[in-house]
Amino acid sequence: MNFELNRLYNLDCMAAMKQIPDKYFQLAIIDPPYGIGESGKDNQRRGNLAKAKKYKPYYGNDKNAPFKEYFSELFRVSYNQVIFGANHFIERIPFNSPCWIVWDKENGASDFADCELAWTSFKTAVRIFRFKWQGMLQGDMQHKELRIHPNQKPVKLYEWLLTRYAKPGDKILDTHVGSASSLVACYNLGFDFLGFEIDRFYFEQASQRLKEAQAQLRLFDFVNLQGGVSRIKNLTLGSLFDGIGGFPLAAQRCGIKTLWASEVERNCISITKRHFSRMVHLGDITNINGGKILPVDIVTFGSPCQDLSSAGRQEGLAGKRSGLFREAIRIIYEMRCATNGKYPTFIIWENVPGAFTSNKGQDFRTVLEEITKSRISMPASGKWAKAGMVRTGRVEVAWRQLDAQYWGVPQRRKRIFLVADFGGQRASEILFKCESLLGYSEKGREDEKKNAAIIGNGTESTSSESVVDFDRTADRIYINANISRTIIASAGGLGAATGLYLIKQAYPIRDPTLNKGANGFVVGDVGAPAPTLSSIEQHAVAYFEAYQRNGYRQSDIAGTITAGQNARIRGDTPVILKPENLSATGDNNKTISLLTYYVLRRLTPLECERLQGYPDDWTRYADTGEEIKDTPRYVALGNSLAVPCVARIFRGIVNVLNESCGDDE
Repeated sequence: MNFELNRLYNLDCMAAMKQIPDKYFQLAIIDPPYGIGESGKDNQRRGNLAKAKKYKPYYGNDKNAPFKEYFSELFRVSYNQVIFGANHFIERIPFNSPCWIVWDKENGASDFADCELAWTSFKTAVRIFRFKWQGMLQGDMQHKELRIHPNQKPVKLYEWLLTRYAKPGDKILDTHVGSASSLVACYNLGFDFLGFEIDRFYFEQASQRLKEAQAQLRLFDFVNLQGGVSRIKNLTLGSLFDGIGGFPLAAQRCGIKTLWASEVERNCISITKRHFSRMVHLGDITNINGGKILPVDIVTFGSPCQDLSSAGRQEGLAGKRSGLFREAIRIIYEMRCATNGKYPTFIIWENVPGAFTSNKGQDFRTVLEEITKSRISMPASGKWAKAGMVRTGRVEVAWRQLDAQYWGVPQRRKRIFLVADFGGQRASEILFKCESLLGYSEKGREDEKKNAAIIGNGTESTSSESVVDFDRTADRIYINANISRTIIASAGGLGAATGLYLIKQAYPIRDPTLNKGANGFVVGDVGAPAPTLSSIEQHAVAYFEAYQRNGYRQSDIAGTITAGQNARIRGDTPVILKPENLSATGDNNKTISLLTYYVLRRLTPLECERLQGYPDDWTRYADTGEEIKDTPRYVALGNSLAVPCVARIFRGIVNVLNESCGDDE
């Protein structure tokens, strides 16, 4: 073949394809002329939102769809095909297909077509891709594409197609490049490609667009080091059991790009689509073939813990939900097989401490054996340590129990974090290396804790603060505009702690009267971290309030704190949650009897987000902009993870890779 891969040529595709060997390309994705006259000249009379852009009509003016001879050549040089607009010329395609792609453009009341169809040579079911593409409105406004061609399609559409229908190492052909969206998608995802565009004007436009994309660091660029180890410049991540994107968020903070995720809960998917618009969603983990999805450097999976948790049914890995762990291992090894052991290099598993003891420790042993594909002996004591390591011929595995309260969020949340390294013996270094060598410092840890503490004197907003009013009297939370703050129980003094209602003291509690599934009534000490968030319990903070001189009452709104409230017991003095008679000094120094009441309110979703280390309102909105109800937010946050703990693991991975690169230079 006389063409170089990863190039765009200004040629007639029919003449060019004659120089290409049979079945040279694994996949052809094409958007040819439909033969309906949509060449750009009529675009100016479409739409009502804004003045339409005028495009230069392209070669042929869309008068004719490709002839049968074109399709004969296309099928000769490629194994599989995705052909947009085939509903306009289906009689020219040699065979029918059960697998059509429906691109829902979410056009609303526009006079443009509601969707476009693409014929494929695959034997699977019809699939729908939804992405707004209505004039100046696009499905990913944060990464809005410049429209340079009248029939331009979004890069995200092509990335979705490549993720579903291309395999690692496939070569991709586009015979009608147009805007080069297909080539940009190939470049972004690491596929070799070849493109042709016959129109000189649009060839130059597309070439410039491709050049600009190639000026950006590609996700799959890497440098080969001695011993076959690769140091990835931009690490990539795949997240199984993704939830609300805790792993991708922590990865993003460490410079790691998440390419795809698997999740089945509708609200969780909607939340992550809002925050990671370019991340591809693969759906149910049981339907994923690891050898057919994009390879990534790191695979994370916080597999369902209900059957391992002491609060669950304790069915262990034999349980229906926790047993999905094996599906994740299947996908990981399918990917390694398809990439000759190259991807993934690391895996991270997160789960509850109950995994150590489930089934008398046999379940954690099974976890290690499934990951290493080797026989692992039980410890002589019969109990697994909270930190440890095993090494086999193919992989090193290390684990460590982390408690979120020591990583910048005031929540007792102990979780197992397990790292497996298929590319060396670095898992133990990743987990056990001294934190100070990873950039952590005592001052930094204190600063993180102070993110939940008082800012200024708390009496009024400053230039670096803002006040969020939830339309409830005195129900205000001070937040720092630049740093995401977390709630703590030790509010008080002259100011209010960020993330906590304006009260002197608060006691973190867990009360079974709020939910019968709770693990017993717990009242924490003042200043203690909150109990572990879960999806089955309702968590709360408590305080005491009353009308001064007018008797005590229950209230779900904290009164405004004042300087003199500690002088004597009074209406705005918080007390511990225990019903009893108290005596206090009232007017004229007389002793009066007071009856205290429980005063409970649930933690707000905002507070739960902060307890898990998420930015404010992370779960508040769906990708459509609609507000999500509180109940699914509580469930999603309870099932999620403490983001700072995961960030610690990613920092360890980045550190060992940087060190290995430095050793070889």
